[in-house]
Amino acid sequence: MKDVQKIRAVFCEALKKETQQARDAYIACACKGDPNLRQEVEALLESQSKANDFFKGPLLGPDVTLDTSAITEGPGTTIGNYKLLEQIGEGGMAVVYMAEQERPLRRRVALKIIKLGMDTKSVIARFEVERQALAVMDHPNIAKVFDAGSTETGRPYFVMELVRGVSITDYCDKNKLDTKERLNLFIQVCNAVQHAHQKGIIHRDIKPSNVMITLHDGKPVPKVIDFGIAKATSQRLTEKTLFTRYAQMIGTPAYMSPEQAEMSGLDIDTRTDIYSLGILLYELLTGVTPFSEKQLREAGYLEMQRIIREKEPLKPSTKLSTLGDTLTDVAEHRKASPDLLQKLVRGDLDWIVMKSLEKDRTRRYDTTAEMVADIARHINHEPVLAGPPSQIYRLRKFIRRHRTHAIGAAVVAVLLAGMTVISVMYVQAHNRGKEAEFLKHKDILSKAMEFRSRGQFQDALNTVEDMLSSKHVGPEARLLRGRLILELHGPVDAVKELEELIKEREEIASQAHLLLARIYLESDPGDPKTTKQYQQKAKEHQQEGEKLFSETAEAYFNQAMIVGTVKKTLECLNKAVELEPGHYPSRKARALAYYALRDYRGMERDAVAMTTLRDWDSLGYSLLAIALRETGNFGEAVQYHNKAIKVSSDEPELYDQRRRTHMQMANFELALFDARKCVELEPEKGIYHFHKFCALVASGRYDEAIAEHDKIVESGLMIRDHLDLSAAKYVSDTLDMGLLWYPPRVKPEGAAFVAMHEAAEIYLQLAKKAKRVVPEGFRATWSPDGRRLAYTRGVLGSSGIEILNLETGNTRLLTIPGFDPAWSPDGSYIAFTRSRQYLLLADLTLERSPKWPIHQEREVWITRADGTGEPEFLARGSLPHWSRDSTRVFFNSGTNYKTSSILIGDGSNPNPIIPCRSFHSVVSPNEEFVAYGDRFGKYNIVELATNSIVARWKVPLVIGDGLINWSPDGKELSMGAGKGLWIYNMKEKNATKVLSGSFGWCSWSPPDTRKIAIGRSYWPLHREIWVANLDPNVPTAESLGPGRTPEEHCQEMADFYTRRINFEPENAGYYLSRAECYMYLQNRERASADIEMCLRLLGERDHLATSLVTRLQENWDDADAVPFEVLACARGILGLENSGTFNYTAWLLATSPSAECRDGAKAVEIATKACELTNWKNANFIDTLAAAYAEAGEFDEAVKWQNEAIKLLSPEVEGPPPNMEKRLKLYQSGQPYRESSPEDR
Repeated sequence: MKDVQKIRAVFCEALKKETQQARDAYIACACKGDPNLRQEVEALLESQSKANDFFKGPLLGPDVTLDTSAITEGPGTTIGNYKLLEQIGEGGMAVVYMAEQERPLRRRVALKIIKLGMDTKSVIARFEVERQALAVMDHPNIAKVFDAGSTETGRPYFVMELVRGVSITDYCDKNKLDTKERLNLFIQVCNAVQHAHQKGIIHRDIKPSNVMITLHDGKPVPKVIDFGIAKATSQRLTEKTLFTRYAQMIGTPAYMSPEQAEMSGLDIDTRTDIYSLGILLYELLTGVTPFSEKQLREAGYLEMQRIIREKEPLKPSTKLSTLGDTLTDVAEHRKASPDLLQKLVRGDLDWIVMKSLEKDRTRRYDTTAEMVADIARHINHEPVLAGPPSQIYRLRKFIRRHRTHAIGAAVVAVLLAGMTVISVMYVQAHNRGKEAEFLKHKDILSKAMEFRSRGQFQDALNTVEDMLSSKHVGPEARLLRGRLILELHGPVDAVKELEELIKEREEIASQAHLLLARIYLESDPGDPKTTKQYQQKAKEHQQEGEKLFSETAEAYFNQAMIVGTVKKTLECLNKAVELEPGHYPSRKARALAYYALRDYRGMERDAVAMTTLRDWDSLGYSLLAIALRETGNFGEAVQYHNKAIKVSSDEPELYDQRRRTHMQMANFELALFDARKCVELEPEKGIYHFHKFCALVASGRYDEAIAEHDKIVESGLMIRDHLDLSAAKYVSDTLDMGLLWYPPRVKPEGAAFVAMHEAAEIYLQLAKKAKRVVPEGFRATWSPDGRRLAYTRGVLGSSGIEILNLETGNTRLLTIPGFDPAWSPDGSYIAFTRSRQYLLLADLTLERSPKWPIHQEREVWITRADGTGEPEFLARGSLPHWSRDSTRVFFNSGTNYKTSSILIGDGSNPNPIIPCRSFHSVVSPNEEFVAYGDRFGKYNIVELATNSIVARWKVPLVIGDGLINWSPDGKELSMGAGKGLWIYNMKEKNATKVLSGSFGWCSWSPPDTRKIAIGRSYWPLHREIWVANLDPNVPTAESLGPGRTPEEHCQEMADFYTRRINFEPENAGYYLSRAECYMYLQNRERASADIEMCLRLLGERDHLATSLVTRLQENWDDADAVPFEVLACARGILGLENSGTFNYTAWLLATSPSAECRDGAKAVEIATKACELTNWKNANFIDTLAAAYAEAGEFDEAVKWQNEAIKLLSPEVEGPPPNMEKRLKLYQSGQPYRESSPEDR
């Protein structure tokens, strides 16, 4: 006998299931072991389905086109390139199958096809709407359309992304997501809907079953599906007729907006989706909808319409209080107690939901973006725009509902109500003004932070200044100002600012304490008298900061901005994102951190999250494009570049990033378009003009390229040397990617391209012997096993220490800031140089010019090579290298001109070993010798036991001390300079040039691996690292050779300048440089001719340069005394050298024993340039400036600057060097300083 009650119960429950898949799963479970029961239930469901389908529309309208084919599809059927696997969904008009695409690639998809017999024109039109709606959209939270077509019998289908998952409400309940986690998912849904609205699409049926949650890398990702009843706002989605028949209700009643339910012909706009989103949020918070499906179904059609249109829903918090025993279960699914859940929902979330559910759509949020912004304000504990409805509005609504009774009552109450209404209006207006002011101030602060993230510190400081007294963001603004002052002016001024902030609220005070702790740790001068005091202050601030620290995403984000290690930075950002996946600042900071770490997969994930959280912000799209480009996905990268530009079409950096991608794809015409756009948007930025020049060359537009090159030089956008160096680096990068730097059909000719041709020759020469392994880095050092390189990543003033595994190609950023690493022989530690500066991981991603940090003071630090532990300060100084037993570090003690050593781990003071007149000295592996170069291009090897020079040589045509290093066996030294790479053989006592071009530091690998890391230099802009294998049976010079003798080198350089003169015959400097080559080659006739030509070209342009060159002409036979000095002055004045040469030239002009070389005013001018380039923190350069003022007769200035130079000396020295003291006394007595010998200084 049939159990009718049971059949009915199972049937009714099955009817409630929204999808066929859910229904089948329920029936299988409920009828388990009872096939008769299952048969009865399924028969009833089939009858119900047929009845519903029959009454859904007109029986047979005039537009019916029946499919008379008897063929029906099912699992196993093939439609086009797709094999149907199983049915996963069914609606009134269509069926959805999981299918397998067989070609051109194999993947699982969802195929939606109109049901047999349902292909009326109206249904086809509605079906086409969904396909076209999905096709025009491209958003990570909206299912994508892959393909479309029709069967042999004409029934249309389309193929879309297969979304595996459950509805958003089921997922949240099953995984017991708390309120904040639900809000973060909901924000992503809103962003998807906002994207649809921007594309002109209104969904009209937003409900939980149309928002599926799928997992990507274990993280939930919402997908909005089923645009079957979508509506276009601006364009016709289909040419077929699509309209809603009279009295036909579109949507799902429980989630339907009042205007949808009204069916009055009122045009539906995007705010209908905002209403439905409000219902969805209501359900996510409370577990129920404002009006249940049961209530609406039982009310009848007209009453249902009235409820939706007129009945005000309860606030979510009030609704929770009506749930009775169910509330406990609802709260448990949100990881809260009933009381806590009501507290969390009450207030902001109540008002956000109720603003979305306004019956009058003009009172809802205008866009979903506004709704997201309000939710974000709630999450960040900021005032929300939504609020309780005013008394006036409530009164108006009451009168509208009860017009007759209200009229009489209104007459009596009008006088009493008047004052109340006025008061309410005043308060509301005041509150709205405060909210607007808050948003404005918040926006200004965000802009300042954006400037900071781009490295525009002064712009950030200027922007934040106006917010310091803001009632809304004042403390936050002052905290940012403290960080900026630390960057721009050093720790002293920053401490004053931050000590005021420790009195603020806990969150701000905590960050101020932690930043002060870091400052005191890093400001410790290394003097035993003060170290304990600094360490104690650091400890106290650290403890206070940790005590006040709150476990919030915002707090961890702020901490990430001040911690001192790479590991801690990532830990803080990971914790912030874990606590609040939707915390945009943390996502952004972590994406930039991953960028710096070259973790492009991690960067891609966070960039996707950024676009989801703020799809109106271009940064997320731009970072996503960069991540895709760096992983070789150029086509996708361009798509996201385009999206970024669409959002912010006036931002030149976005076009520049797309230009880079196009260049790597060899799409040179498109790259040229972007380069031109950058110049158009920011015409004063020289680098954009340079990129335009490169794109013109790459696309074969040589005449235009020459014009752009000349414009860059003549307008001063870039100095000529820097332009040539940038062009050379561009050629190297292009050739290394396997591309040509110009079209093969015609070779570019002319002065504009000379540096590029030379760079190509050097690259090809080097590529025969070595491989480029680091495209932007310098000063490499080897691990003891010869498998890894540690090197300086970035540019001077914005760099860190990175490790490259040569076998895998993987890199690991060890620490920032830092440069010039040295790996200990036992492999445990890496010593490095560090400047006192505040540097973020994101700073390594910025395109910057090399420069000294403002409050620069070089120090030697060590850190464990495996990245564990904290870096440790050793001493003031630079250029560290290790003793052979790994117990000591040798280093240069800066302006004191001493090579010193310090023991590791015992807290002892540095031990001076030997004075040397160089910023760069290096102790031999056997610790018997020290090698250094002086300012005159001479290199010396001193025996430490006797303090005597045992070898000396000079590299011709080189001014200043190059970077030298010993081979592991101590038999050879490398010397990198602007005119080639040289190897000195200790046994033969001679130097051989092995490579032409500009080179820097080189480093041999351990003896049993026989490799050498070569630093290719484009000083001061760029540097790169190459690795060459060496023949173990021959010396390095022979292995890298063939080498050139000094004479062959000079002839090579003479030929080099001849080529330059052929292109630029009016350049006086080229003649002077070639004359120097001929001087060394003893070719008096050619040297004289070049000097004569140099003088003729100089004319009246520079009297001092003319007199110096004349002096050179008169004394050219004396190659080691005055002529060299004169030549150096002339070269410096003509601008043929940079950086240290300015200082050297100024010193000669100020102190030369030859009166003809002295010029005080010129010396002051050039010395000032040298000081500016080092941010007025180089004691040696300021010493030169003092001498220059003394030569100019301005002794007060000379005394002032001499004292400043002495102040800047390292504290390890007891008093200033005698020569500085001697000069100070001379200036005080009104006398200039004269140098009797170049080495007296």
